Amino acid sequence: MLHKREASEKKGGVRAYLKAILVELNKGLQPVRVGNDVIVGDIRMPKSTFYELIDLLEEVGLIYKEDGKYYWRWKKEYQEFKTLEEYKVRLEHSKELFKECYIPPFSSELIPPRFEDENLLQHLKTGYPDIYEERNKCYSSYCEKVESIALKVKHGEPLKGWCNLCPKITIGR
Repeated sequence: MLHKREASEKKGGVRAYLKAILVELNKGLQPVRVGNDVIVGDIRMPKSTFYELIDLLEEVGLIYKEDGKYYWRWKKEYQEFKTLEEYKVRLEHSKELFKECYIPPFSSELIPPRFEDENLLQHLKTGYPDIYEERNKCYSSYCEKVESIALKVKHGEPLKGWCNLCPKITIGR
């Protein structure tokens, strides 16, 4: 007789299901329904389990659905904030990170910016993975793209992603 965990591992289990969902979210998850099951990547799982996991990820604000596909929230072209105060805190944090890159702040006239700050790189890696990858391929192109992000921050758009210095914001219930 198999224990619950052993039986679960033999047929995939919630860990395998969640892993398949998380991997597919990177490119846009579009589940394929087959009877009472759903296929995600190469994993077949019960439809009820799939939607319980999806509902949980949506509930905590990690994913969203658009045109029948699920995506990571940070892949959105725009950001959503629960309050004006949250927006202001995140914008100020973003501006501070870019001030560290420029001498004088937000002016690249004489000295080229330094886009190697550890915390800025964390934001790029988690919020702009395509630009972060560009860093190793073509540094001048990477700098141009980060310059455009800096301009957006200067004009009121907080950075996507997160870093170790990000303010922890909690909204009272």
